Amino acid sequence: KTAVIFSLEDVLIPAPTDARGKIDPAQVSAFLDDALAFQKKNPGLQYYLISAYSEKICAQKIKEANLERYFPASHVFAVNEKYLSVRDPVDREIYQKKCEGDEYCTDEYFRQVQMKQIMEQNNIAPQHMLLLGHDYWFDGFYTRRFSAVDILFIEEALSARGKEIPERIEG
Repeated sequence: KTAVIFSLEDVLIPAPTDARGKIDPAQVSAFLDDALAFQKKNPGLQYYLISAYSEKICAQKIKEANLERYFPASHVFAVNEKYLSVRDPVDREIYQKKCEGDEYCTDEYFRQVQMKQIMEQNNIAPQHMLLLGHDYWFDGFYTRRFSAVDILFIEEALSARGKEIPERIEG
């Protein structure tokens, strides 16, 4: 793989679906330190951060979690007016209603759009990308279907459609 996409919510920071408190900031920092060291040894490897939050909330969360040093600003993407302006009017209205009174609302579809843009702008084939995610539906099903990118799930934060998975099948 030459490009790794990190989801911000429930992967690098606790988010609403991480009610279990499984995202450990110390472990995240240690992992990202190792990832940067690995990247230095593999110069063609690029890391990107995609958030389903608005740009404002994404920037706030990155600052709170001290993640600025891991991702250059040019590799951080969040829901913005440009993205919203090209959405279908019905989808844009649904998003706006969802966000009324909730500045922490998310647009999970944004990840798919942004991954495709990263691929197009950087001439990266889907088979050379990897998404670190947590949700079987939002990250798993939709990413395979729309972006054809491989996914690595963070087990401690597994969810389905934004909700904790109450039961796991061992094996």
